[in-house]
Amino acid sequence: MKQTEIAKILGVHQSTVSDDCRAVEEEWKERYSGDRDRMKRQVTARYFRKLIELESEYELSKQPRKKQHQEIVVSTDTKTGKQTQVGLAKVITSHDDSLGDPRIQRLILDVHQMIVKLWGLNAPEKIAATEVDGSPIQGGVLTVIVRNTEPEETEESGV
Repeated sequence: MKQTEIAKILGVHQSTVSDDCRAVEEEWKERYSGDRDRMKRQVTARYFRKLIELESEYELSKQPRKKQHQEIVVSTDTKTGKQTQVGLAKVITSHDDSLGDPRIQRLILDVHQMIVKLWGLNAPEKIAATEVDGSPIQGGVLTVIVRNTEPEETEESGV
């Protein structure tokens, strides 16, 4: 997620997000220099705490909300057509957002992606190409075997 998007969600200026990111990076360098695994575990723990907060906020965002506002009540004179204010009415509307706030969903996904990236869980698997018998490829030529999975036509089966 871009810093401008984070700033918009938090209601702050992008430079504030940038400064905070830089400060966190400097703190990490000082605190975790030389112990990469410890740093990864501690950062992961922070990410999980943030996930718990975000998931709690997301569940709250799925709850129906009531909004209240006032509307002016007017009376219309049938002879003259003139409207006059006679009072205020309280109007309560209910809003059901059972899918939750998509901005919070996006933040949750971003935190998940950060954890995956930190631990290298999305790295491609390295697979060594070998011959059919498992031996290394000789001379740089790869043997490919294609098996036909379709039934062969026979006169008896009518296929």
